[in-house]
Amino acid sequence: MKLPIAATMIIAGTLAASAAQAETTTAEFDVKCAMILNASSKQPTAEQSESVKAGLLYYVGRIDSRTPVIDMGKEAQRLAPSLEDSKAAAAHGAKCMQLFGTRMAALTPKQPAKGAAPAAKPAPKKKVEGR
Repeated sequence: MKLPIAATMIIAGTLAASAAQAETTTAEFDVKCAMILNASSKQPTAEQSESVKAGLLYYVGRIDSRTPVIDMGKEAQRLAPSLEDSKAAAAHGAKCMQLFGTRMAALTPKQPAKGAAPAAKPAPKKKVEGR
């Protein structure tokens, strides 16, 4: 059975997206994020300070809710060698902040585009007399 190229690409893209999502939901991913953000929180710029601290709390919360009995010290020692390469650590940190940003954006109410008319409010319901 031959699949059209487009269908094959869609399936491959779906599998790749699933694999990427699976990576971001592991405790190991979260611990690495917490380690990177903790290191970054030591000397952040003024702009980064709040988002780095919020991201750190986000990942520590995920770890705590997912694996409450984890020994963070041992996990940090085990995972530290995988973050020694600064490019790999930066790439992982970018994934961490991207996921955190996506989650935070989902909580933010959508604002109407500038210059767009405000949405019309529904008309109040009329009272039916005699009831």
